[in-house]
Amino acid sequence: GGANSLYFHVSKPPRDNSPGANFLKELKSVKSNVPVEVVHKKINLAEEVLAWEHERYSIRKLSAFTLSSLKTHKQPLRSTILDTKSSVDISQLARNTEIVAQALARHIYNLSADTFPFSKPMGVEADSLKTYIEFLTAQPRSAQLLADKNNPLVLALSQLLSGYIKDVKVSYQTPDKRDPEFVFYDITKAIVNVYSVKPAVFDLFLTFAIVIYLTIVYVFIQGFPKLYSVMLRFTTQKKSKTY
Repeated sequence: GGANSLYFHVSKPPRDNSPGANFLKELKSVKSNVPVEVVHKKINLAEEVLAWEHERYSIRKLSAFTLSSLKTHKQPLRSTILDTKSSVDISQLARNTEIVAQALARHIYNLSADTFPFSKPMGVEADSLKTYIEFLTAQPRSAQLLADKNNPLVLALSQLLSGYIKDVKVSYQTPDKRDPEFVFYDITKAIVNVYSVKPAVFDLFLTFAIVIYLTIVYVFIQGFPKLYSVMLRFTTQKKSKTY
């Protein structure tokens, strides 16, 4: 939602007249001022984490692609946790949503290129998208939280979809315990202990006191032989006078 272009990421370029190629053609024809670029990237099986979502299906020989406003998966916005509301351009998000919706409707229902099924009053509303973005960015979205069956975000999205389509089901994927591809750390709540400590001035004062004490001990040890000699001479003179 924050770029002027759309990128059609594939692991293998779609063949002519295939569903992927036809959908790509519809994407390019919706708005000529928004370029749609095909980005071909081979799957690197040596990586622990796949670059794009479609690669999981492409490994199993299923036709898939990922449509994104990012040109490469190495961009910081792809993996950052700082995807706040301020990082999303609502107007561009609404534009991209409309492009995808128009192209998908044309592709599914085999409509002509001059047909715009999602034009007003059925068009994409920026205010509605803004509300959804505010809701999403206000909720924690870590993987271990979303895997919970009572997660409020998942339940809210499920109820939202139920208002537009029928038979909405939520699927929960469980990793293979023998050789898991990913690990969820289920400790999502912990107790934070706060301790009241003395200020730094106390540590500074204590340091000076220790230094002074060690200095006195050092001077006493170094001067003890001289002090002993003086005391011994004084004692000897006193005994001589007594006799």
